[in-house]
Amino acid sequence: MRIKAFTLIEMIVAMIISSVVIGLALTVYGRINEYFIDLNKIGEKYNNTLMLVSNLRNDFERAIEIKGDNSQIMVLLENEMNNTYDFNGDVVVRTSKEQSDTFFLPQKNIETKYCDDKQEYLSELTIDFMQGEQIIQLHLIKDYSRDLMFNILQQKYEH
Repeated sequence: MRIKAFTLIEMIVAMIISSVVIGLALTVYGRINEYFIDLNKIGEKYNNTLMLVSNLRNDFERAIEIKGDNSQIMVLLENEMNNTYDFNGDVVVRTSKEQSDTFFLPQKNIETKYCDDKQEYLSELTIDFMQGEQIIQLHLIKDYSRDLMFNILQQKYEH
């Protein structure tokens, strides 16, 4: 009686083919994993940018007054809450009563415009952020209340 079985050569050929298939699968997995990690890093950078832009826009819209210069901006909100933005080259730090947020986003250029002669009340802010090789420009305009503008003009003509 003869037992049906594979020969040694058939087993070796099957192992070689299996090894090649497994090697290819691991190579593809490694490349897809690297791509996923790179994509995650890019996503984190854009999320960081979006969070900073969103915070700045919200603070500009809700602000009663905005004061500062190219290195620091203080946003005065209702209920005596203040948010401060410190621009330190590669980092923007947003500080409020409750927390402090750090955004790792290099700034290339910061321009400020004021609505008064004393350069006290900030009316426009333009920031060029570096996102890799790409420059993202953020331009914010503050529309102050009539009462504040009237007080500013009144102080201007009193002196």
